[in-house]
Amino acid sequence: MRSTVLAVLSLATVLIAGCGGTRFMEPGAMIDAAPAGKALVNIHRPSTAYGSGHDLVVWDGDHVIGNTHGKDMFQYVCEPGAHIFHAKHANVSVLRADLAPGKTYDIVTDCGPNFVPFQDSFRLWLNAIGASDSRRGDVGKWLSREKVLQLAGASEGDRQTYEKRYHADVQKYLHDFTEGEKKDKAGFLKLEDGR
Repeated sequence: MRSTVLAVLSLATVLIAGCGGTRFMEPGAMIDAAPAGKALVNIHRPSTAYGSGHDLVVWDGDHVIGNTHGKDMFQYVCEPGAHIFHAKHANVSVLRADLAPGKTYDIVTDCGPNFVPFQDSFRLWLNAIGASDSRRGDVGKWLSREKVLQLAGASEGDRQTYEKRYHADVQKYLHDFTEGEKKDKAGFLKLEDGR
């Protein structure tokens, strides 16, 4: 009986640990500047004040680009031009971006309480750190404290399965936030927000 209870508790611990954490990520090295002809986007989650232990999967259009867990960040090297960054937890958060080559952009995951009954107790948002944002001065501090993550090559199959599973949902809310009734609720990361 005791061994059965221990086995069940061990399995529960593994399952719970698997639900949180940065499932598609591994430790990475900091990229100091955008490579030639590319844009660099830093996605920060400097706090775990809300949602500690839960990751937030971040997408660019139809593709998962990484996920944050808290007190960490990942970097995304991409083509300049138009992008749509988005994430979903209890809420959907969408940032329309216009990126310049050779520039670095910063997005922060802000966390806060959720007062909607029967949902998680916190909400997460992707917010652009614009050129005039008062938190622009905090970016250096975040970079010095956050653990740097990168997509794990071994997780590519899992990411593709995840993308397929949520494809229809993603298409619907991308339409809503770019052409539909919620288009005025999308945030913006502007060309001039690069540093």
